[in-house]
Amino acid sequence: MKFRSYVLVFLAAFAGSLFLASCLNEDNKIPPNCFDGCKNNGEEEIDCGGPCEKKCDHCINGRWDPGIEFGETWVDCGGPDCPPCPSCSNGILDPNETGIDCGSNCGPCSSLCGDGLLNGHETAIDCVSDTLYKYECEMCPTCDDEVINGFEAGIDCGDPNALCPPCISSGNCTNGVTDGAEFWIDCGGPSCYACTDTLGYRTSANSPIVYTPSDQIDATFNGLVFNVLGETTDNGSFELNIGEPNVGWLDFPDGGTFTLGPTAPVINTAFIKYTNSAGIVFNTNSVGGSGTITIVKFATEFNNLGVPVNFFRLTYSGVLKSTNGAIYNIANGLIMVSI
Repeated sequence: MKFRSYVLVFLAAFAGSLFLASCLNEDNKIPPNCFDGCKNNGEEEIDCGGPCEKKCDHCINGRWDPGIEFGETWVDCGGPDCPPCPSCSNGILDPNETGIDCGSNCGPCSSLCGDGLLNGHETAIDCVSDTLYKYECEMCPTCDDEVINGFEAGIDCGDPNALCPPCISSGNCTNGVTDGAEFWIDCGGPSCYACTDTLGYRTSANSPIVYTPSDQIDATFNGLVFNVLGETTDNGSFELNIGEPNVGWLDFPDGGTFTLGPTAPVINTAFIKYTNSAGIVFNTNSVGGSGTITIVKFATEFNNLGVPVNFFRLTYSGVLKSTNGAIYNIANGLIMVSI
């Protein structure tokens, strides 16, 4: 019986400790206060700080609290109140370390690149300037690194905190819309990254996309004729050709459409051609062929390197015919290239 009594007393004490350690408000519905075991009521930590009379123990809050009030040497250590800092977490480059608080027996420096502290090989908090350590942390943003980082709105521009110059474009290359002098959504123009060359279509509304890898798209523009070629993922080849419209390229409206086919009005030279893996040629200009090409946007501007660029984004579809009457359908086509 005595043993059983001891067990019962132990279980009761254990249950009581769990009850006392838990947040009381959920079950008891009492107003927030400074002894309910919850972080609420504007408290800095559970039942301390803020409106509570009890001050929080700054030596266990996981933050570095330097300055006159607390005087910590590093996170939760040093100063008049906290225990001395261990050598691997004191914010100092000790003799056996390769970086501040890392290397040797202190662990890898890369593990410190997200702790919000200036340590390891970092030049600024959680970033490095020396390319020798670029695999440990991200490179610190600069106004001449040719990437959009920090608080920049475009490539090396638009970050007043870093004293970067204003962007030539009034747009923002990271906001998910086409604005400023961008060619398309967050790409192209004098401040944004180049738009990715794209050539693709479907053979029906729900079929897999037939496309050409971006690095294999061959597009040319001589000021009069736009032509694009590509070897497709179904082992065929694709060609689209548009001659200058009668109003000229610059005056041709965005959203303007070319009608294709042998019966179309002869106002331009335009066609879509596909050659399959067996060498059979299908063309909108063949008898019975038809199609449309819509110029979503044409722009001639300078890119962020100051180089003049012609930008085309167009959609297309068509019924392509071979000389023996066979049909190759194209739907939902998209081409986007910078030349």
